[in-house]
Amino acid sequence: MQGVAIIMARTITIILLCGLMVISFAQNEVFKTKLRGMEVDSFDLGVEIDSLTVYQSGEWVFMRAWSGTNFGDILGSKLKGTIFQSAVPPAGYITGLIASGPDTAGYITLTALSEGGYSAEIVKTKWSGTGLQSFVPSAGNCITGFGKIGPDDSGFVYLLVSSTGQIGIEEPQKNLEGSIKLLCFELKDPQPNPCVDHTRIFYTIAGKSKVNLRIYDNTGRLIKTLINTTQEPGRYNLSWGGVDEAGRLIPSGIYFLKLDAGEFRATKKLLLIK
Repeated sequence: MQGVAIIMARTITIILLCGLMVISFAQNEVFKTKLRGMEVDSFDLGVEIDSLTVYQSGEWVFMRAWSGTNFGDILGSKLKGTIFQSAVPPAGYITGLIASGPDTAGYITLTALSEGGYSAEIVKTKWSGTGLQSFVPSAGNCITGFGKIGPDDSGFVYLLVSSTGQIGIEEPQKNLEGSIKLLCFELKDPQPNPCVDHTRIFYTIAGKSKVNLRIYDNTGRLIKTLINTTQEPGRYNLSWGGVDEAGRLIPSGIYFLKLDAGEFRATKKLLLIK
């Protein structure tokens, strides 16, 4: 009986510690991590976030936030104990994020909410070096962006959420359109560079254009087509995990990132180190 009591006590302690992962940080911080192999980044245009999608690049899986045709990666992970899933409401915008758990498998979960009762689990993790917390804006508001702070003294990096816009209010979009007029075509240096397992690519489109973004090796051979579509004006970013068209990891070496957008042409050099 004494052994059973000890096991039960330890189980309760573990559950309490997992629960603390959900509630032990500030109100607008919905995700935190101090683990290598996980990334947090910002995407905040100040207009409604209408969906969250997930894609894989090499070993990495990324979560991407969308506001109209503009997008940005906000979370990345190559750890098997973390699961990212998409939330694409049939209508409306992301109106809240709810943290729950741990479940019987030890996972804590972040669920995205939208109008009409829509909900979808977007993040599941059971790593002790991560945490989740709920954020639900006041009635009539929706989520309009994500930010990043940290690391703090404990080594945690946080994903922050903002809700400065209201559902159905068009003024933020007008402000965005005004800012787009000031954009110019640009391809920035990829970061990090050199890179080991993935790099993030930033570019700007000043006018609606057919956009081609491709990776070539130093012989001029096409390695990977990243973008081949028409895009609206805006600032874009995406990640490349050092893979070719078939998803195979490519060897170390010098590669070239080439952007063609309308009449605009730009090339950046990238060093990949395995």
